[in-house]
Amino acid sequence: SRAAWATTPGPVLSGAVEVTATLDYGTSYISPVGQNLTNRLFQYVGFMIMAEQDNTSVTIDLDGPGTNVASVVVLNRGESHLVNGGVRTGGSVNSTKPVQVNLVIGRYAGRYATDWFTLYPTDQWGNSYVTPVGTAANGNQTFNYFYNPNATNSTINYLTRVGSGSFSVPAGGVTQYQMPQSSGARFTSVSGANFFALCTAGA
Repeated sequence: SRAAWATTPGPVLSGAVEVTATLDYGTSYISPVGQNLTNRLFQYVGFMIMAEQDNTSVTIDLDGPGTNVASVVVLNRGESHLVNGGVRTGGSVNSTKPVQVNLVIGRYAGRYATDWFTLYPTDQWGNSYVTPVGTAANGNQTFNYFYNPNATNSTINYLTRVGSGSFSVPAGGVTQYQMPQSSGARFTSVSGANFFALCTAGA
């Protein structure tokens, strides 16, 4: 492992991701957020891709079903590739052999605004998610982002300590939900369709 930081403001920037077992690697990934979102937290969105096996061909499409032309890189076992920004909501990574993909986000000129996330292969997505993280008592906000990969709108039910309700996620789109203070939540797709959820704490 290695740690590094700028002289100013010093060692105040950090992040962590799960080191998943190679049996949990996959061949198809989609980014649930992107630089096209208006939230300044996502001014920068990139992929970090790691290969499990030699001669792994990886196809990277920055905007998924959009107009960008996909690029291809070939990685050997243990090698990694950084997609240095430009990822939009629905951007995808597809490979001929299993890979692990992390998402790196940030805000330009933000001294503290960056984060890392472990993405999960699309075949591991579910229709119900639980988060233990609420908005802090001092009001420091926690947001969840819900990505709907399906061709039709999806309705998500939520249940927290302070109430319940539902919201809609557009087809191929993302919806932001602010967590209440001092509460976790469960989110479940009404139709049973799979979706992906990502949480930003202190955002």
